Amino acid sequence: LDKGPPFVNGSFRVPVTVVLETKNTLNNRYKHANMLQNDLAFLTDDDILLDFRTLQYASRFLATDPLAVVGFFPRQVAYEENGWKYGARGNLKEVFHMTTGRAHLLRARWMNAFTSLPSNLLDFIDKNKPTCEDITLHFLIANTTSSTLIFVKPCSPVVLRRRGMSKRTRHWWVRRSACLNRLSTAFGGMLLRNNTKKYFCADYLEEEHRTKQNRTLESPVLAPGN
Repeated sequence: LDKGPPFVNGSFRVPVTVVLETKNTLNNRYKHANMLQNDLAFLTDDDILLDFRTLQYASRFLATDPLAVVGFFPRQVAYEENGWKYGARGNLKEVFHMTTGRAHLLRARWMNAFTSLPSNLLDFIDKNKPTCEDITLHFLIANTTSSTLIFVKPCSPVVLRRRGMSKRTRHWWVRRSACLNRLSTAFGGMLLRNNTKKYFCADYLEEEHRTKQNRTLESPVLAPGN
């Protein structure tokens, strides 16, 4: 909204629709489920680029658990003396509690559920920046289903076109912690669960490579002239 009209150049294999919003809020990203050609949505920031193989791999998990959400940037929370703290230091190899809004793969039903949240929560997100919309999404999902949040480590290095909000926004961690505590009150407690489901796209590529090798070995060898 405050960056000027979007620049769209080149040809695409799928239709591209540019929506001009009247209000600058990340709540907007959940508004357009009706525009999807199927039930699956990839929501991402404009400074993030993920490779196709990663999305192809991540979509597998939604095929087996339609209510799950796949994220690519895990974070932890912890309870300390003055309340819940966002981004608390810990070992992400063991557990994580949420993934950031930089990129999510999810079903359209969660977009519709988000826009149906009480207006006081949506107003809180609008008025408190950096936004709390991604944290709110995880509270909403945890309050609705027992489906597990899934973390997928991308196949290729993620392309970051600029420094993240955490490095560009003053008091980022304090503000995000305030979001956690506000949402804990609104939802009646800390709903973010310990998650351990982590998958690595590199394993998928290795498996794919082995499968191709096996197919090559199993292929019959024809003698000349046959």
